[in-house]
Amino acid sequence: MKFARRLYSFQTPSWEQEYIDYEFLKGQLKSRLAEQEDAQSTISAILQRSEENVDTFLRQQHVIVVNSTTDLVDKFASSVPSFDARQLARCADELSRFIVRLDLFAKINQDIVCRLMARLTTGHGGSEATPKTSGTDSARLLYTRPWLLSLVQLNDILKKLGQITATDGGFYESDVAMERLQADSIGRVSLHYAAAYGRTDISKRILQRLGYTICLQPDAFGDTPLLLAVLSGHASIVQLFLSSFPQNEPHSLTNLSNKYIHLLALAIESGHTEVAETLIAAKLGLNVLGDRGQGPLYRAARRGYGNLVKLLLEASVDGDAADVGNQWTPLIVASVYGHTGPVEQLKAYEVDVNRLDRRGWSAVDHAAYRGYPKVVEVLQPTGSRIAKPSGTDGSRQSANETPPTITHDTSAHDSANNVDTGMSKLFVNLGSLNLHWKHKALDVQPYIDGLSPQVLPESDIVLEVRASGCKEEYSVQLPIIDDLSDSPWLFPLRLQIQ
Repeated sequence: MKFARRLYSFQTPSWEQEYIDYEFLKGQLKSRLAEQEDAQSTISAILQRSEENVDTFLRQQHVIVVNSTTDLVDKFASSVPSFDARQLARCADELSRFIVRLDLFAKINQDIVCRLMARLTTGHGGSEATPKTSGTDSARLLYTRPWLLSLVQLNDILKKLGQITATDGGFYESDVAMERLQADSIGRVSLHYAAAYGRTDISKRILQRLGYTICLQPDAFGDTPLLLAVLSGHASIVQLFLSSFPQNEPHSLTNLSNKYIHLLALAIESGHTEVAETLIAAKLGLNVLGDRGQGPLYRAARRGYGNLVKLLLEASVDGDAADVGNQWTPLIVASVYGHTGPVEQLKAYEVDVNRLDRRGWSAVDHAAYRGYPKVVEVLQPTGSRIAKPSGTDGSRQSANETPPTITHDTSAHDSANNVDTGMSKLFVNLGSLNLHWKHKALDVQPYIDGLSPQVLPESDIVLEVRASGCKEEYSVQLPIIDDLSDSPWLFPLRLQIQ
């Protein structure tokens, strides 16, 4: 679960659609195992196709890397003026950074394959002693990583350049160099670098001389100056580019939003909130969904950007739209990650706090399960099918499940729908039944040995729940036949003031 929750934070935002869909394949595997179907052959076949797609993407990028590296090596071997040497250093550095991102992309996909194969082999989420591949050709680029040779060549070039630095000041000394139209070894013109390194003054001068279409010119990797400005977090340059587009020409903002519909999502996933605010003000891509149905509001809620959530809601973005996998709404995903700010904003706009996901869990259920009491406090007393007690006896209430017997020795506290600020909350989760659990089970035999022969231990084991400094005590009759142990329990407690 933690691997899936953190996965998005390690991905390159502009390559999001190129990664193996871990959540989808994990869901397919779970459903087929539950239905006793032949998961081995089916999931292996899907994994092989996914590996092929990743390998195709890597092969395309590797061709560009090899061609660009060869061009750089040839230029380095020739005698060049000093400002060309600075350009060469900058280009080699950028290409090296690209190769590092490409290698991380391959590593993440390797981890995805490894974890899925572990689930397929053992039927659970373990990741140790698992096969490296899905049984396909291990000579694929995903595993051989041939671009590392180019990285070695580039590092050698950068070392030999010695005292020639690729700092912003050194690169931008020459106006002639900055306003040149000839592309370098990775297909970039001057505006690409000005946009990537936040040089608003030079970007403005280039736009005035060459016109707005230059900010849409792609480099060898398909990155335009506009895209680089977004990914680099330079809001002033993004605003400059957007304002340069005339409304009455083909490249108007309306058409731009169709061609670059994912700019807002890229800004959010890259953590550039100021750029995202600029794009929201321009109304670019407000309701654009990714392959898994995750829109900008969902992404902002997942990242914890309460200010962006507020701006998107004010722009009339649907606050209850759910993704296509877990059926998580922005409120649910914010609760999963414990982001109080977005939860407060979404609740203030009266989104459906009782909306259930694919598993039948609400936002407060997820917050309780993961131990985010501040989020629970914001969401209560609206309610939960799973996590809240009912009445004055503190028992768990569920519409579709048989609750365990929970009692306590006092009724001196409020019900869940009126929990005041003087109440604390104790969350208990017994955990799911896992036959592959490696930890030693609790030894209850000494307790059983002390029971009277007339008592049946199978029906007379009680779990006592209490906290130091609180007068409430609860008891849960065991065993729990249903799968309620998979769900979080909430016990209200009132601290005793000394």
